[in-house]
Amino acid sequence: MLSKVMKAAMGVALLATGAQFSKSALAEPFEIVHTTWVGYGPLYIARDLGYFEEEGVDVVLTKIEDHTLLMTSLMSGQVTSAVSTVDEYLLYLNDNNCLQYTLALDESRGGDGVIASKSIANFAAIKGQKVAYNEGSVSQFWFSVLLKKAGMSFKDVESVNMTPDDAAAAVRAGHVPVAVTWEPNISTARNSPDVHVLVDSSETPGIIVDVLGVTCETAEKRAEELKAINRAWNRAIEYQKANPDEANKIMAKGVGGWLENPEDFAAALEGIRFFDKEYNKNYFGTADKPGELHQVVQFAIDTWHELGRMQTMPKPADLVTEAYLEP
Repeated sequence: MLSKVMKAAMGVALLATGAQFSKSALAEPFEIVHTTWVGYGPLYIARDLGYFEEEGVDVVLTKIEDHTLLMTSLMSGQVTSAVSTVDEYLLYLNDNNCLQYTLALDESRGGDGVIASKSIANFAAIKGQKVAYNEGSVSQFWFSVLLKKAGMSFKDVESVNMTPDDAAAAVRAGHVPVAVTWEPNISTARNSPDVHVLVDSSETPGIIVDVLGVTCETAEKRAEELKAINRAWNRAIEYQKANPDEANKIMAKGVGGWLENPEDFAAALEGIRFFDKEYNKNYFGTADKPGELHQVVQFAIDTWHELGRMQTMPKPADLVTEAYLEP
C-alpha cells in the first residue's frame, strides 16, 4: 500500500513542477523523504533551479510527517533515502540492516527547545513535573542530554508521550507544565504571556544534526547519484548565501506547511546552520582522520544505549562515509 501511495505522490510532484527526466540511466527516480523542517529547504533550491537535473540525478522530494513511518519505509526499502537527525536512524538499526550517512545538511541552533508555563521558573524546576515529549525521537534524545547536564534523569520527571506540536499545545492549554518541542512552537512561546522557553538547542551545539541516510545496498547501487545529490546540495547552499531573499521564497514554497511564508522561513533560519561543501569535508573527515561527525554519532549511540533503545551497537565508521562528498 505504501509503495503505491509513494508512486502516486511522486507522479503528482513531477507533474506539478514540470520536472524533466534526468540524465541518469536509472529508470527509478531517487526519492528523498523528509518531514517539514527549515533545514531541508536547500533541497528545493536544488530541485527548482535544476541543479539535480544538471548534475545527472532525477530527485523526487516527498514529505512524510510520521517519523516512524518515514524510518520504517527507509529501512524496508520502500523509499530510496531520508533526511533526519543522526540519532533517529540509530533506533531502527538491527543486525539485519545496514545504513550509511552520506551528507550532513544542517544543525539545530535554537530550532528545538523546552517550553514551560511561567510557574516553572527554570530548567531545574521541572523536577517532579509532567513533561510532554515524543518518545523515541530526537526530542527524547535531546531532552536526555539536558537532564544529564542538570544532574537529573527521566526518573526525576513524569513523562507524557506526545508529538512535539501536541506537547506544545498541551502546555499552552495548561494540561502539562513542560514540553519538549520545536519551531514554530519555540517562537510562539517567546511571544506568549503565559509560556516561556527554558532552554533551546543553541545551548547544545553539535547535538541535533540532520543527515542524508541510505541503506548500504542503495549506497552501493546508486553511488553516482549520491555524489550528484551532494554536488547539487553544495550549489544550492552557495545560491542561498548569495541570494537569501530569493532562496527563502523557493524554500518556503517547497517545504510548505508552517514555513510557507518566506518571512516565517527567514525567521526559522535563525535557529539552524546549513552545512556547505567545506564544512562537510571537515565534518566527515576520513577513515584515517575521522571528523566531528564520528563523535556525534558515537555520542548518540551511547545515549540511546543508556536509555535501552539500541537494538545493535554499530561503530561510527560503519555509518559515516565521505565517499560521496564532493572533493
